[in-house]
Amino acid sequence: QSGIESIALLNKVVPNPFTSSMGFAYEVPEGGAGVEIGVYNVAGRLVKTLASGTQSPGRQMVTWNGTDGAGIRMAPGVYFLKALVGGKVDTHRVIYMAR
Repeated sequence: QSGIESIALLNKVVPNPFTSSMGFAYEVPEGGAGVEIGVYNVAGRLVKTLASGTQSPGRQMVTWNGTDGAGIRMAPGVYFLKALVGGKVDTHRVIYMAR
């Protein structure tokens, strides 16, 4: 991967829509930062926490396989990945197309 491609993939859900799993890469600023990343349904309820706590600086990645916190497969549809990294919030619409 070239540097430009890997930067382009930062803060994006890939692939989207997805059928089996998707990934989300993000950059933690110098000195580390508090990170909270979760997947929410359209009603705004938390489906699954993907990352929580303080992380060291650098590129990090989380994945979601379409299951909730108990490992139960969710229904196909629209979900939202909400990423709070060092006080900055990003929300991404995710389309889950189950097989």
